[in-house]
Amino acid sequence: MMTKNFICLLLTLLACTLYAETVTVPRFQAVKLVHDGVASEEFWKDAALIKDFQVFRKGGKSGAATEVRICADRKNIYLALRCEEPSGKISALQDASVWGTDNVEIFFASTTEGREWVRQMVFGCNGKRYTEFIGEDQFFPVMKLEKNQWTAEVVIPWERLGAMENNRLRFNMFRNRKEASELSSWQNVWYGIDTDQYGTLVFCTPDTEVVHGPWSSEVSANSGIISFETYGKCAASVFFREFGTEKFTEVFADISGGVRNRDRRLHHAKLNNLKPDTRYEYHTGDGKVHSFRTLAEKSDEFRFTVVSDIHGNSKKLENILSRNDIQSSDMMFLLGDLVTGVIGRNMCYDGFLDVLAQYWNKPFYVTRGNHEYRGGAPGEFFDLFVPEGRSFYRAFSHKGVFFVILDTDGDVVHDRSYMDAQTEWLKRTVESEAFINAEYRVLLNHVPLLPEDLGGGKEINQLFFSLPEARRNAFDLAISGHFHRMEKLLPGDGKIVSSHPGRNQKSVDEKFKLAFPVVTADFCGSITVDKNSRALELRIYDRDGKLYDSVEAARVAR
Repeated sequence: MMTKNFICLLLTLLACTLYAETVTVPRFQAVKLVHDGVASEEFWKDAALIKDFQVFRKGGKSGAATEVRICADRKNIYLALRCEEPSGKISALQDASVWGTDNVEIFFASTTEGREWVRQMVFGCNGKRYTEFIGEDQFFPVMKLEKNQWTAEVVIPWERLGAMENNRLRFNMFRNRKEASELSSWQNVWYGIDTDQYGTLVFCTPDTEVVHGPWSSEVSANSGIISFETYGKCAASVFFREFGTEKFTEVFADISGGVRNRDRRLHHAKLNNLKPDTRYEYHTGDGKVHSFRTLAEKSDEFRFTVVSDIHGNSKKLENILSRNDIQSSDMMFLLGDLVTGVIGRNMCYDGFLDVLAQYWNKPFYVTRGNHEYRGGAPGEFFDLFVPEGRSFYRAFSHKGVFFVILDTDGDVVHDRSYMDAQTEWLKRTVESEAFINAEYRVLLNHVPLLPEDLGGGKEINQLFFSLPEARRNAFDLAISGHFHRMEKLLPGDGKIVSSHPGRNQKSVDEKFKLAFPVVTADFCGSITVDKNSRALELRIYDRDGKLYDSVEAARVAR
């Protein structure tokens, strides 16, 4: 015959099993925590909230409110605790053990039969700790005592927990109010180790979480585009302000025909009516502030950087971007073959764009190489960088330099209408006042302006030599990539200087004895260009970051 106590125990265990809670916990890309024991950071508002603690084994509501907020990122789980104490009596005796003060016990456990594990972490208001299956120095609580409550922020590295399957962990927490002689629990278990009766935490990335970016592109003197990708499809906004001002202005992303698109993961927000040569700050709603500076209309000295042929070597790009001389540049040009083919956006993120967004907060401009035409999704390159015009040829001025960027010589033959449109655009561009009155004019594209029998591009040659001679001779410098080696053809010279012995001193015909230098960048190399009133001074670096050569592009006589 079952005793009364046994029946009570059975009913309690059944109730615990039936009513164990499941809570969805956001897992952000990265959490920036000020570890001071107070949950004042913006991200805590989006964290999961656990409350309604019950008196241990007896049931009924606890005599003091307890709230636990939980979130995570790739490195850690984060807990923020708020433990009210209406009586104001919080035990925190320094000479007592962890059990002799107000304390909490945190339990994490596996959800998978046959792969069981548990971690127990206890800390008291006096700073003492007790753990099982994890070192006392392997989790990180910080507390703050106040008059009628105490708070804490706890950081627990994922690597200190066991394996998680299906993004789920079991969780429970006890709170011990020493002066009130009350022990409460989130889940009404009978024993602390009853892991099958814990609640379940399901870790999910929010749809609005930014997983790639943001980055600023297509920046001009008066506008710019902020781009980023979220985990899921959602409506998105960018909040921006002039540096030094207080109020952020919200701009909706993905506006088409006056309608806001809520069914996108890749987002673009156009910022208009900006001031020239002005620093702006922005964020995407998560409070993480980024910045960029608009282009300058007035002439001045400055530096720009050219990179080509990264081919997905993101570590090489990181090495380039980490250099001080690169970071002192006003802008960067990426001249194609940044990946070896495009099978989807993630290839671009993994190959170069995530690193670029992390290390570079200034304007950058991308054009295609021949490899961006390969793969099953070459159109994604347009989606990432030129969502409005959907063309990679463009021109603009900055501090007295007029830049012309061309899109030529892909591995797939261009649609004739695209090349015809580019040709007509280029002819109009070189007749513009901005081009004619510029101090310097720089031509940028992927395949070099060289004879075709020496690897030059058919389309770039057709474009360039379609221009009137006076406009061709007005350029001061041309920079390309493609060859995976460093080469230069100096003004009026009939021979190429190349880092490849088989090409060094190759002759070109009279047609290519141009009025300006033609320079190519190395595979994963870089070129910095300093503009001053006398010349454009180039420093050419090889794939290992070593200075290989210097070139001076003097101002072409007008």
